[in-house]
Amino acid sequence: MDGVVADTESLTFEAMKSFFAQYGKKLDMAGYKKFIGKNMVEDIALLKNEFGLPIDESTIVEELKRHFDPLYGNVKLNAGYGDLLDFLQKRNVKMSLVSASWRNKINTVLGATGIADRFVVALSAEETGGKENAYVCAADAMELSTAECFALEDSPTGLAAAKVAGLYCVAVPGKFYKPSDFKQADEIHRSIPAFVKNGKVLKELD
Repeated sequence: MDGVVADTESLTFEAMKSFFAQYGKKLDMAGYKKFIGKNMVEDIALLKNEFGLPIDESTIVEELKRHFDPLYGNVKLNAGYGDLLDFLQKRNVKMSLVSASWRNKINTVLGATGIADRFVVALSAEETGGKENAYVCAADAMELSTAECFALEDSPTGLAAAKVAGLYCVAVPGKFYKPSDFKQADEIHRSIPAFVKNGKVLKELD
């Protein structure tokens, strides 16, 4: 969801910098990249073990959500994402959303963008025990095997999860990454509109 459906990553980066600042710490882009594609449990481990924030787990969760949740109510779909949904829906392709984000954030973004009804299911990796398992659960909900599905990912972490789960994976590198970070991808495109126009897996649907 983050970075693919909408540009929530930029908002999250600003919120994370504010969160760090209240504890007298700075977060740069290199540090923030470590959080992309990870779920809340993994985020908390990073915050405590690598960044040494002196607060307990429950406080971290509440503070993060307090900084994040107000930001997502006005997000817009990324360029080309609505066209991709239309393309797939017209060809009766089943779609699901898999995200490492927490449930409230998923619901807020889907509500703001008006696309909740496009998906068979929307799953949080926080609820399913990891993004790899979330992909498997999403395929099950669509009554498909993971080998019959493709994933669209913008981070190396998400790409790795999709590949471990057995999906064909299309990468549209997010602004924080370079194409060279996506060597595992089955195909790479510079943008979602470019994928809609030239995607190999999409051409197979016509």
